[in-house]
This record gives sequence, structure tokens and C-alpha cells, in this order.
Amino acid sequence: MVVSINGRINREGLVALLSTQADIRVLGSTGTCAETMTLCATLLPHVLVLGVLTAWPRDLSPVSAIRLASPRTRVLALAPHGRDRCAYLNPDAPTPFDGGRPYWITHSTCLPRALSRGAHGALDGDSDPATLFDAVRTMARGERWGGADSEPPNENRHALSPRELKVSRLIGQGASNKEIATSLTISDLTVKKHVGSILQKLGLHDRLQLGVCVARNPVAFDGDEPFGWGSS
Repeated sequence: MVVSINGRINREGLVALLSTQADIRVLGSTGTCAETMTLCATLLPHVLVLGVLTAWPRDLSPVSAIRLASPRTRVLALAPHGRDRCAYLNPDAPTPFDGGRPYWITHSTCLPRALSRGAHGALDGDSDPATLFDAVRTMARGERWGGADSEPPNENRHALSPRELKVSRLIGQGASNKEIATSLTISDLTVKKHVGSILQKLGLHDRLQLGVCVARNPVAFDGDEPFGWGSS
């Protein structure tokens, strides 16, 4: 297996931990996108423990890239900082509103998103070593791994459509309804309908909360693919 985690101390610590198991062979470790791609293509590991905070180009999906480099490698996404501390979806600064919002806005991790992007397993960084070992062994057998900590929360049951994602991003940039209508070549009334639908789906009260939500959770609104933990 190969370990790809940002930070030399974290990476070496994980390698040392995994190396205590006689049936787990660590082939190498990396800290960058290029190193990970090269190592996987060269060594063809059965399992890659991938820190989901590893720096990847925004236009490159880590799991898809790994699959191209080494089709047999199964990716175990690891949240190095544990539950509720994903830098992508949960910045350190608290959101300025605290009522009627979906659980994922303040408590989601990168793990559900990693699974939705093709990871074969996901593990909370706060998990105990025995759980990590079990996950690696399970995935090495060709099975998937997904404990309770990687299950998507149920509060956000509806996916935003591609158009709603675009509207959300524009609101996050401070655009008015008229500016959004012009940008997307739709009517002001259609924009209002989209905004109302977005607020209802995300459990938000107004445009200000939506704008803050987009600013705090940019990755959740990336691209034009529908997102929502309840979607298939």
C-alpha cells in the first residue's frame, strides 16, 4: 500500500503505525499530487491511504486520477484532522447564523464527498488504529469500507440542480437577481424561483445565509454536478 498525506510528521507517523502490522506492507509515502500519481503508476499498490486535504489541482479529481494511473488501486480517503474539521467544508471561523440549517453545513466532513467522487472507503482521522487496520485489510480484499463516520448525514435530502448550483455561486459572489438573470439568460422570476428552491432544500432563511454558506463551503458548490447526501 501507499500513503499520501500532507505533512512529513503526519505521514511518517502513519507509515510507522501501519508498519507494526505483519500483514500490511507499506510500499511508499508521498506528500504531493505528482508524487502520488508517479508512485501509484510505478508500484500499483492494492490500497492508497489518501489524505483528503492533500493539495490537488482544483480541476483534477484525485480518485479519478489515481484510477487512471493504477486501475487496481483502491482509495481509502482519510480526514487527517478528524470529524468536523475538514478545511474544505468546515473553515475554522464559525458561521454567523445558528438555526434552521442542515447538519452538513457545520458538521460534515470531506469523507462523504470523497465517497461520492469514487473513493472505495473513507475513514475519520480520529478513528483508533484497530479501525484503520481493519479498513486497510478490508479494502485489500477488494471490499469497500464505510463506517458510521463516513455515512452522509440525512438532513439534506435533496440535491441542488446544476442551475441551482450556478445561482448559488453567483449569490456567493454578491450578484443581484437581475445580474444573475443576465448572466444565465433567464428571467428575474425564474431566478427568484431558483433562490426559493435553494433556500428550502438547504434549510436556510435568506440570501445572506446562502451567501455565507457558499463562502464557507466553496467545494460543496463546485462544478455543475448535482450534490446532496440524499441523491443517488
